[in-house]
Amino acid sequence: MIKETLKGLFIENLAPGELALKLGISPDNLKDMLHNMEHMGYIREVCDEGAPGTCPGTCACTAATSCHKGSNYPPGKKYVLTEKGKRVCCRE
Repeated sequence: MIKETLKGLFIENLAPGELALKLGISPDNLKDMLHNMEHMGYIREVCDEGAPGTCPGTCACTAATSCHKGSNYPPGKKYVLTEKGKRVCCRE
């Protein structure tokens, strides 16, 4: 399920709601999965400069040291693949 989740988010660019439907799970379960995958080292949270009140030069989010500039993700919580996540996601 980890590989399918990573591919859905980072290759197919599905919105979280679309991915939850595709995987047959609730949005809350997907949120829990993403939290667990972050702790497992597959993804990491990055600062969203597009979200109101974040990253005006002094980022206040939990990922302040790894702000992701130039992202085309919609405002809100963002994740990027780690090297470990890339290996799993791109493995055939």
